[in-house]
Formats: sequence, C-alpha cells, structure tokens
Amino acid sequence: MATKKSWVSFTSATPVPAEILGEKEDRRMMIGTPVQLPADYAAHMIADRFAVAVDAPAPMKSVTKAARKASAAGSATGKAQASLIPDPGGVVLSVADAQAAYGVIQSEMETLTEDQPRWQALQADLDDAATALAQAQDAARS
Repeated sequence: MATKKSWVSFTSATPVPAEILGEKEDRRMMIGTPVQLPADYAAHMIADRFAVAVDAPAPMKSVTKAARKASAAGSATGKAQASLIPDPGGVVLSVADAQAAYGVIQSEMETLTEDQPRWQALQADLDDAATALAQAQDAARS
C-alpha cells in the first residue's frame, strides 16, 4: 500500500531525515521550494510552522526534456540549459518556472561528483537559477 503524501514548502532551511526522504543522507530543504513528503510528517512540519501546505508544482515544460536529452549528450551547458535561466537583463520567470529550472539542474548535479567538469559547469548554472528563483519570489511578493 502506498503511503499518502502531501506537498509542502519550507519556511526555513529545515533538515529532513534521510529515512523520511528515502535517501542515504539527511537533506536541508530549500526555502520556498515545494517538496512531497509523507502526509503525517508534512502535517507535523506544518503544525510546527516549519512549512506551509502548497499545491503540487506544475509539470515541467518540454524545455526540461530537451535539457535532459542535451545533458545526456553532454551539451546542456549551452543551448538547452541556458534556455531555462533568464539572461541578466531578461524577463523574470514565474516562481514555478524558476523552481523547475533549479530542480532540473540540482537533479542532474546529484548524479555527478564534484570532481567532474560537468558538475563544475552546472554549479554556475545552479547559481544563476538560484538568482532567477530569488527574483521570481521577490516579484511574486510585490
């Protein structure tokens, strides 16, 4: 029987135990990023005001599939990955789009080790995606 899950967004960089996430190590949650957790644990985090309930994020757009495909070919640093992140003078992404871009890059980085050149290139992209996410969150607040 599958465990019921709920979507939450953390209000602080709260660590979540590995056994809750089904991972090998505990992970600090990114503020404002939706994450799906077991319903009981999510309710506990909401009750303790570490998180708020949110709707499931919108499915990732086709550009995400293109980024993954290009990544597998080793060329995602260029065209496909850059299309996920706005240029410095460009339009601010929606929060959902910025979170999706950040998530794609972070997911790819988790499959690599820090000594790989691809990981190092993605670190710069991740920094850009974090900036884009902060800009989107600021724009959403105003």
